[in-house]
Amino acid sequence: MRERTRYFRRPRRRRWQRWIEGLDPWHPRPGDYVVAALVFLVLALLYVGERTYAVQLNRDVFKFEERVVALRDAESLLAARANALADRSRVMALAERQLGLVAPSGDAFAYIYYVPPDRGREAGLHVGARARSDRQH
Repeated sequence: MRERTRYFRRPRRRRWQRWIEGLDPWHPRPGDYVVAALVFLVLALLYVGERTYAVQLNRDVFKFEERVVALRDAESLLAARANALADRSRVMALAERQLGLVAPSGDAFAYIYYVPPDRGREAGLHVGARARSDRQH
């Protein structure tokens, strides 16, 4: 008999499902007032929290915009100072005054000829070969 009645019974409902089915907007119970007040309180707190967060974000945006302007001013100031420090005539004057460096004249240059060892043998200019030929004579 149990198998037949199993299909005709309603499924078991949980407590909150029974409570929801018992809601009647025209004849509320005392607990319904409390629940409605809590729902409205939570919604109000969410709204206030969201607005507070929006105001805080707005303040942060203004603060960061001011910081960007200040950094751009500092950047232009640093760029002007770097250009002044990298001036060629200033660098040359500091090098001459502090390090004693001077620009070389045309007479200061000399040519140094380099003959690789392999090419010297072909031409008979190898130092070791000349020294051996001097010893044999």
